[in-house]
Amino acid sequence: MTSVRFNVGFLGAGRRPSTPRVNAPSARAGAPSSNTRAPVARRAEPVAQLLALAHLIEQRVVAGVWADYSAAAAHVGLRQPRVAQILRLLFLAPDIQESILAGDMQCTEHRLQAALDDMAWEAQRRTLAPMPK
Repeated sequence: MTSVRFNVGFLGAGRRPSTPRVNAPSARAGAPSSNTRAPVARRAEPVAQLLALAHLIEQRVVAGVWADYSAAAAHVGLRQPRVAQILRLLFLAPDIQESILAGDMQCTEHRLQAALDDMAWEAQRRTLAPMPK
């Protein structure tokens, strides 16, 4: 099994994330000039972020950090139905979750929710199989 780490930040209601800035190396007197830029970290897919959030919420509720899912929803700044919708992603087959978190599978949340209409993992795999060209 592959282990993938995500840092999930919580913005609260009405806040937008700041844009990460990459500064080019400054030219100092006597310093060799460099035309290389600092590497930019690839941003995780939105569904990967949601799946990581679902795992985080589940872990913190089970550990007793948050009393229940209502408290979790209040803490992350979401409404209870949205948190329930996000937590539903935990019912995806483990290999599908792993592919999403590793960035190997790219799909929309809508498509994942449609795959969850059937809780059988084989049916989920068939629903999310790559489309023939």
